[in-house]
Amino acid sequence: NLTFVALSHFWLGELAYRKGDAQEALAQFESFLKTPGSYTLTERPTALYNKAYCLYKLDRLEDASAAFRVYLQDAKGKDRKIEDATLRLADLYFLLGKHALAQEYYEKSVRLDANGRYAGYAQFQQALCMGLLGKDPQKMATLRSLAAANTENDAYGGKYSDEAQYELAQTQLRRGENSDAEASFKAYMRRVPNSEKARRAA
Repeated sequence: NLTFVALSHFWLGELAYRKGDAQEALAQFESFLKTPGSYTLTERPTALYNKAYCLYKLDRLEDASAAFRVYLQDAKGKDRKIEDATLRLADLYFLLGKHALAQEYYEKSVRLDANGRYAGYAQFQQALCMGLLGKDPQKMATLRSLAAANTENDAYGGKYSDEAQYELAQTQLRRGENSDAEASFKAYMRRVPNSEKARRAA
């Protein structure tokens, strides 16, 4: 029975994944996905998601990005894994230097993150991508918005709203907008007066 063969591969993959054996888990998940009996099983989206993470853990970043794309194309409904995969795919594109795609997926991540747990991080990364793509006005507008939000309730405890204020100051300084940069550095120092960056900016 092909269904039972497929499920055997899936659970062997799950066990290997939980033990931290990404190579064995990858082999089992790929066997599961290639077995005709897997096509209609509810375990299929999880296998696609875990396969992508196995590739990521094995430092096969191009393959991981492709696998996360496949998972997102296959996934349905609302699921925390969809939010996570979208953000992870954005990070992979950023690491691979594909900044236009990274910006696109960070933007999607902000829209998906209804509870705002990672929206600050995604918005900050989105702004960095804009800068790398030569879009300084959009970058600075995004940073201003994030700095004003002061996202203290996100998973990073407001870190990225503070980082946005500092990055805004650095961007203005680089562009020769000295008076704006000075005001932004002072705003950052008021927010986090005891930080290493604030001491350097003083």
